[in-house]
Amino acid sequence: LCFMVNDMAMEHREHANFIAKYPQVLVLDTEKNLRPVWNLLRLALPLGGERAALMLLIKNPQLLSMDVATTLRPKFDYLVDVAGLRPGDVGQMMHLDLASHIKPHVAFVSEECALGSVATAVVIRRVPRLLLEDVEATMRPALRCLSKDTALGTMEVARVIAKLPGLLFQTPEYLLERIEFYQGRLGPENAAKAMIKFPMGLMQNVDGSVEPKFRFMAEELGFGKAGASHILAKAPHLLGLDDSNL
Repeated sequence: LCFMVNDMAMEHREHANFIAKYPQVLVLDTEKNLRPVWNLLRLALPLGGERAALMLLIKNPQLLSMDVATTLRPKFDYLVDVAGLRPGDVGQMMHLDLASHIKPHVAFVSEECALGSVATAVVIRRVPRLLLEDVEATMRPALRCLSKDTALGTMEVARVIAKLPGLLFQTPEYLLERIEFYQGRLGPENAAKAMIKFPMGLMQNVDGSVEPKFRFMAEELGFGKAGASHILAKAPHLLGLDDSNL
């Protein structure tokens, strides 16, 4: 308790809530457990100083029971050096298990999504949520949809995901509705090309956005369905324009 108040500068309300949340802290050894972890988080790791380190521990008090040399430091190094996270984003991931969670998530993006190690680090740096989302329940079904329900090849799917990793967070039903629009209007091959050029189209509302734009081009602009399909195959980003700009 003295260490939490004097060294960690916890306020009364904070240490009372902390102990209620993680009573095991009272039996941890100050010199073997608390001080090494505290010094690592506030001094050795660039998490943003003492207050940032304290907030991390308040959210994840179990970190205090982890060994610095065998658990915390290797986890930090992997998240930055391999997964590609900015040091300032590592805090929200430190509670995750390295072997059973972090490494399998990185392997999913690198191997199953076929991005490779370099591109994987780039997209995780941009979208850290890739390390938090459930692979089995969310991301693998989305990948399967992009791979099997389109004319995209493995490396083309990888290009689409690299441009827009958020597609992995969508349900197959959500993606399939948009895939069917593209394939129905453009044909499978042109639809695949459009998805590569403008993957954001797979995130747009069909009935409220892309279908009305298609009808506008086909009917009001006089291109006809074949003409509108030809134009969108060449320039699918037009579906992302505001109606006034279109």
